[in-house]
Amino acid sequence: MLFRSLFPDLPDGVWTQVDFNALAMRDFPVNATNPLLNADFCEAWEKEIFQARQATYGYGGYGENRAILWRDHYHQQGKTWHLGTDFYVPVGTTVATPVPLQVMTHRVDPEPDGGWGGQVIARIAAGPYTDYGLIFAHLDTPNAEKFLTPSTHLPAHTVLGNLGGHRVNGGWSPHLHLQLVHPNQLKTYTTQAALYALDGYGTADDVSPLRFPDSLVFTLLA
Repeated sequence: MLFRSLFPDLPDGVWTQVDFNALAMRDFPVNATNPLLNADFCEAWEKEIFQARQATYGYGGYGENRAILWRDHYHQQGKTWHLGTDFYVPVGTTVATPVPLQVMTHRVDPEPDGGWGGQVIARIAAGPYTDYGLIFAHLDTPNAEKFLTPSTHLPAHTVLGNLGGHRVNGGWSPHLHLQLVHPNQLKTYTTQAALYALDGYGTADDVSPLRFPDSLVFTLLA
């Protein structure tokens, strides 16, 4: 099944690629209050879309301008391009690393309205993406909190944690956010505070192989 290296225990099912910004434009008038800022409502809407497509799970989002999807949220004007790939799977789904990693930092982001939730930031330690950064986010309390320290090396297929619900994942409908960071971009984040300030959204210029490359391509190759 697709993405088995990320979700080793996920039951077999049908995946569908989604552009939720385009679907939000279709379903919700832009001159009205945005109901998708309510995580329960958003999750139910996503499930309706999957069911209409006879799909079990969803993925997508890299490079989307989500100005409509998340209007009235925290995003600054011009910084609404999504820099990672989102994987829509059930709360509690086991999340593993598809490649060997060196942990840089990990935490549970306390921000309840647009935060990261459980987050692991690591450097890829082998393969064609060696030295790229990799962000896993919107986990429940990650296993990293229990047994990892910065510089810990993890073999491929190590379980990092479980997918979190909106009360612990930063206030989002449940999904894994996976984001690549180019090595030269990664070098600019020289402190833990700088790493924590990394966002999942940026400008159109940030959607670039030289800044934040396509994490879906990485996942399909892993």
